[in-house]
Amino acid sequence: MATKLEQDAERRQYFANVHQANQALADNDFNLALRRAAASLTFVESAYSYERRYEKNEHFAFAAHDLIFRTAPPLFAFQALDTVEAHLNETKKMEKNSDYDFRGQLQNARDQMRLAAQLWDAVRQQTVSPVQLREGRDLISIWERLGCAFTAGATCRLALQLDCSFRGKCSFCGAVSTAKKSSLLKEVRCPKCSAVSHLVLLAPIAKG
Repeated sequence: MATKLEQDAERRQYFANVHQANQALADNDFNLALRRAAASLTFVESAYSYERRYEKNEHFAFAAHDLIFRTAPPLFAFQALDTVEAHLNETKKMEKNSDYDFRGQLQNARDQMRLAAQLWDAVRQQTVSPVQLREGRDLISIWERLGCAFTAGATCRLALQLDCSFRGKCSFCGAVSTAKKSSLLKEVRCPKCSAVSHLVLLAPIAKG
């Protein structure tokens, strides 16, 4: 069994990861938020035990789980949910002693992911119903923050972030260059072969 000092050290690491996850969420870096939240699961059992035993905290906030359950569905991050489930299977004592409904929240997140898949198809096909719009408002909210969709009256549509940098390949010589999306949507002159064409969209520029 871990000592008090060891548990406290892991508790601090748990809260540090949760803080970083929330900061990433505030910056709309949802993938980083999920990674930090998933990393914190390694330390959550010690954090929970320490808070309960030494801080007399009977209502520990499982913030990392909440973040994953809320953020994974609209990103179709099924692996994050699988990670939570695998961790729960290894920490049955924490699940038993806590009043947090881990399994119920996990199942709800999986249901939300199925709803997200159906809703995304409807958005792409422009067939979003008022019921889907209402039931998927939390999903759409994150898509809007990502800049990939927007609500318009009683429907939801795909959006383009024309100011984002993307890599594009010349249709003639294959040279790769970077430009704004607004440039990639019209014919441009290749800096290498001077041919004028629509660049082939490759991938977004990764954040540093």
